[in-house]
Amino acid sequence: MKTLLLFLYMSLTGLALLPLNGVHTNRPAVPSFEREVFPLIKAKCNTKDCHNVQRSNPVFTTYDGIKPHAKRILKRIKDRSIPMPPRDSGIVLTQAEIDIIEAWVNAGAPKN
Repeated sequence: MKTLLLFLYMSLTGLALLPLNGVHTNRPAVPSFEREVFPLIKAKCNTKDCHNVQRSNPVFTTYDGIKPHAKRILKRIKDRSIPMPPRDSGIVLTQAEIDIIEAWVNAGAPKN
């Protein structure tokens, strides 16, 4: 009965999503496009010299402009032979930033 009451309490308060007894899942969380991915792309890709409305490159100013290119973006940021952002831009993506984009793309590039 205690277990059922604890489960009900946790479910109602959202705590049921927390791991029990120190057991963690290896399932990565899907990064939020609005909170994580778009600010990253805006800061690192949608600069004055790159993916914006003034350039002929794909425009990365909205979700609709980014989504069709999601897999290609991932491929280009992971390809060290032709890196994106270009080496001469002075802009660098950290491994953590690449991981955020990769997790988002691998989750189907949701508009979340």
